[in-house]
Amino acid sequence: MSMTKRTLLTSGATMALATAAFAQQQRSDEAVDNLLSHEVLLVEPSGHMMKKKANATGIAMAQKYGQKVPTAYAMVYRDGNDHYLVTNQKLDDGSMLFDHRDEWYDRN
Repeated sequence: MSMTKRTLLTSGATMALATAAFAQQQRSDEAVDNLLSHEVLLVEPSGHMMKKKANATGIAMAQKYGQKVPTAYAMVYRDGNDHYLVTNQKLDDGSMLFDHRDEWYDRN
């Protein structure tokens, strides 16, 4: 096998391993999950979270007493026993709040 072919194969294998390692690191850094229709995400004062499937009574309660989030983006933030619901909104500079979301997280 020529030196060029060996170099290309080695480079390709290295790139594949690096890509797989990076993808694994991304999955472990972010807890990604989907909230499906009729599911509830309950955040307790302690910060404990539970995801449950709502029944007809729970759905009716949420729709009667809850407030619809006005944007496609929403974030729940906890500080001690306080919880904040953050929704997307236009800022004074004309940009949207969630356009800056990558600036909000620690880079470990």
